[in-house]
Amino acid sequence: MPESPLPAWLGTAAQPRWSHRDPVSNENPFPASDPHHDRWQRATDFAIEELRRHDERLNELNSTTINVVSYRSQMIELAVTRFDTWACRGLATIDEQKYFEGYASWLQHYVKNWLDYAADTCRHVDVHDDLQARLTKRAMCWTAEAQALVNQDLDAQVEVEHSVQRP
Repeated sequence: MPESPLPAWLGTAAQPRWSHRDPVSNENPFPASDPHHDRWQRATDFAIEELRRHDERLNELNSTTINVVSYRSQMIELAVTRFDTWACRGLATIDEQKYFEGYASWLQHYVKNWLDYAADTCRHVDVHDDLQARLTKRAMCWTAEAQALVNQDLDAQVEVEHSVQRP
């Protein structure tokens, strides 16, 4: 399989966190001269704002006493929201097939890492099966979205090529 042009460390830099800290702890993985650098930065800024808004809503909900069932549900929802937010950020850089492979791989690492992280940090609340089902489904959706973006670009290229008059 050809190597992904995404930075090599990005494939394993998928550290889940209950906080809104970035799962890709390194700085922007793209050099400043790469157009993906600005896309990544804009998407990161947007993701952080989304997580702040989500945290505000979560804090409002948590102002009342919750039981174990609602606590478990909120933990799963929090993990899925974090997952989706950062997956969406990664999607901002997928515009060619060569980036798709790295992104799909990153999503799989991120699902696995979330399951391990939840098991380590939520020992008294069993969320594994439901979280696995939700994150696996979300990863499939994000992968499909990325492939659709790549296909859309390929379709646009073919359309342009066919619209150019040949001598």
